Amino acid sequence: LGFTYADADPIAAWAYLTLLGHDAVQSAPSQRPAYKANILNGHGVARFTSASSTGLEMTGMGDVLTGDNTHSWFFVFRPNPITNYPVVVAWPVNAGWQYLQEVDLSGSWYQGGSGLRLADAGIVANTWQLLSSVRTAAATGEVYKAGTLASEQSNTLGAVPAMTGNMLLGGYSTNTYALDGDIAEVLCFDSVLTAANRQAIEGYLAWRYGLQGSLPVG
Repeated sequence: LGFTYADADPIAAWAYLTLLGHDAVQSAPSQRPAYKANILNGHGVARFTSASSTGLEMTGMGDVLTGDNTHSWFFVFRPNPITNYPVVVAWPVNAGWQYLQEVDLSGSWYQGGSGLRLADAGIVANTWQLLSSVRTAAATGEVYKAGTLASEQSNTLGAVPAMTGNMLLGGYSTNTYALDGDIAEVLCFDSVLTAANRQAIEGYLAWRYGLQGSLPVG
């Protein structure tokens, strides 16, 4: 998390480990997720409870999602349970809060802006997920579960709207669609990575969190 917490401490801030300074923060004590120590391969996680948390706000993330609209996200998370379309990352636009990355009730994965893309990622409640979500300049997307490309239900994405507020990690503008579950790590790049670089990051995350057995052989 970039900060030191003891088990069960409320998380006031989660460090964004670049020079851009987009730390994820929650100013309201009652809405903060909790830090849980030694949960995944000896590492701590942020535990979100939808009844009390509306997520951690990340300021200034427009510079990640502007330009040619390409981006690559990597998530290590565990939904518990999958109800009310739990949002992992969301961002605001003029028309209201729009989803960026979320879980469908069926276990599929949504990514998108004004348009949404649904991939059959087979996300299972109470199970750790290593998910990569990519958006290309051609407004198409790819979703990889533990390094394996997920089949598509839809591959059409609208343009990424301009952000009018702070991005939310683990939540929504209200707690209606907030995440119930744990997040161990989130990585974001403002470009489409090469297949080799994507696989290298997936391999690192699998090694770090003890998820090597979920990766494809070879």
